Amino acid sequence: MRVTQSMLANNFLKNLNLSTSNMAKIQNQLTTGKRVSKPSDDPVVAVRSIKYNSQIKEIEQYQRNLGMAVKWMDTTDSVIQEANNIFKNIREKLVNASNGTLDHESRLAIAREMEQLKEQLGSIANTSIEGRYIFAGTKTDVPPYSGGNLNSNINSDKIEVELGKGITIAINMDGNKLFGFEDTDGNNIFAFMDNLISTLNSNGDTSPLLDKLQLHENNFLKLGSELGANRKRVELIESRLEDQQLITTEILSKEEDADIAQVIMNLNMQENVHRAALGTGARIMQPTLMDFLR
Repeated sequence: MRVTQSMLANNFLKNLNLSTSNMAKIQNQLTTGKRVSKPSDDPVVAVRSIKYNSQIKEIEQYQRNLGMAVKWMDTTDSVIQEANNIFKNIREKLVNASNGTLDHESRLAIAREMEQLKEQLGSIANTSIEGRYIFAGTKTDVPPYSGGNLNSNINSDKIEVELGKGITIAINMDGNKLFGFEDTDGNNIFAFMDNLISTLNSNGDTSPLLDKLQLHENNFLKLGSELGANRKRVELIESRLEDQQLITTEILSKEEDADIAQVIMNLNMQENVHRAALGTGARIMQPTLMDFLR
């Protein structure tokens, strides 16, 4: 086959375009810091990158769920501690009222204080986060405390969030167990307070109520301890998610990120090749007879 000037020129232009394309690819790697900008650059790396990016997004969703779980649990723990402080105040007043030295007026004054403490407990029962009542089960739009007692419209259903594949945890505490616990008289905490207030107003004997108060206190302490155990579990999951995110991000970086020093070296080499190609082309693309006849 006879090699013509036209064949040399076309072959040169083809190789020059390839050199230009390679240099553009290397410059893009240097600019973005990524080895792969589109799947065709390296299909295998692109597929792995999609996989690791998907895993990172999944972990981030678990972390958002975990953030909500922490908020609910910490709020619940805080209000239980507040309720325990109220119980201490009730006990102090009740002991004072039971010593037999107070006159009726003083006991009436204590009864007024007990009414306020009962409302504080009701306020705790109606604790909400972002407009959702945390002690109402799944009926988060229903206030657990209304009309002076526990609302019968709430339920004991769990609100669960996913913190990992196959790992779910309930973030709410059962309001019926916490505030609906019944003492030996069959009274929940609000009915107990009503009984206490009525006994004070009627100048009755309040000493037997100390044991009933202790039962309600113990119930709050027990459920608070269970909450603490669940909170520890969430802390462990949080630590594991952070480790998973770090490891996956590092693997993704190794897959996607370009070695900048190597890229700069490749760019210098490609620039030299490109300049050499241009020099060679200048010698190949000599003027022809047609150029002189124009």
